[in-house]
Amino acid sequence: MHESARELALTRRELTLRRERERLAADLHDLVIQRVYALGLSLSMLARRHPELRDQLEPLVQETDLVTGELREVIFDLRHGPTTLQALGELARDLIEDSSRVLGFEPDLHVLGSADAPIGEDVAHEALAVLREALSNVARHAGASAVEVSVGVQDGDVVIRVADDGARDVAVPSADGHGLRNMRARAVRLGGQMDIARPGRGTTVTWRVPTCERGSVDAPDGVEGLDQVE
Repeated sequence: MHESARELALTRRELTLRRERERLAADLHDLVIQRVYALGLSLSMLARRHPELRDQLEPLVQETDLVTGELREVIFDLRHGPTTLQALGELARDLIEDSSRVLGFEPDLHVLGSADAPIGEDVAHEALAVLREALSNVARHAGASAVEVSVGVQDGDVVIRVADDGARDVAVPSADGHGLRNMRARAVRLGGQMDIARPGRGTTVTWRVPTCERGSVDAPDGVEGLDQVE
């Protein structure tokens, strides 16, 4: 009886802790991260409308992106233990809901693969950062009316694909090269790759890396020029 009572107390304590972690994660998402994310996109759009202010506004945009990414990592750690495709898909859905407030519509999300497929924690963090950057690019530059996002595990790789129907001549502007370089560098560091296709109208970004990190890979020489369309 003593052992059963002890196990019951431990179970109750674990449930209480889990509920508190979930409450904290929800508060961070609903009360903080949405506002920071929207602020960053608003600053970016302001810089686009007023090129003379770009040098002053761009550091603020980058800082809000960093803050948003760090907050998402905290939420990720609060909500999840071992990372699976299902967990990554849930976080991707949260991110998409945030971006819809600025895009004016909600992108379609497809989660492809086995729900319990394991994904390295570092890989999951990087995948979410890339998805956030890709959606930010669409909101800032593409003038799109529809976006399709797929998050999946295929042949041992995590695959993130973002396809928009935006204007071809502004979907990947040179002014946004810094973000694209970061996305490409994240893939290279994890032993993967990123491809950009522009089939007629719109742009499709495909980011693919192994599900578990296989050791960091230094970015190749000339990475600064990797934002060019292939």
